[in-house]
Amino acid sequence: FSDAADLTGPVLYLDLDTVVCGDLENLAALASGSRFATLGTAAMRNENRSGGYNSSVMAWTAPLYSEIWALLNEPGAYEAVSSCVYKFDHWLEMLIGDARLVDGGVAEYASLTGPPASDISVVCFPLTPKPHEVSDDWVLENWV
Repeated sequence: FSDAADLTGPVLYLDLDTVVCGDLENLAALASGSRFATLGTAAMRNENRSGGYNSSVMAWTAPLYSEIWALLNEPGAYEAVSSCVYKFDHWLEMLIGDARLVDGGVAEYASLTGPPASDISVVCFPLTPKPHEVSDDWVLENWV
């Protein structure tokens, strides 16, 4: 989100512990326009909360939303925020009240009962387990 990254245009962000297992075109399309998109927590078993955000997948048009970084980059701000905000997701919830929640194409590993369906583009691993902790063939084949 930093202006120093000099990003302009559509940005699709995936956490490193996200397994890409399909076409990213629909998720990438969320990065166009002026609205920030991310995952909602309602259907995520690991999150144990509804109404929140999960930043495993984010899409936006840069340099929009550079304030996410700018506010944390103020002297002493990161220390102050991290002393009372548990996760980056909660920081996003405070700054962006109207995020578009990704609808479809993403599954949470803890909610799967087998390999992801063919309409799933990415599988995220919030909290536990992480991709390197599982032995599912489809994870081993797709996670780099």
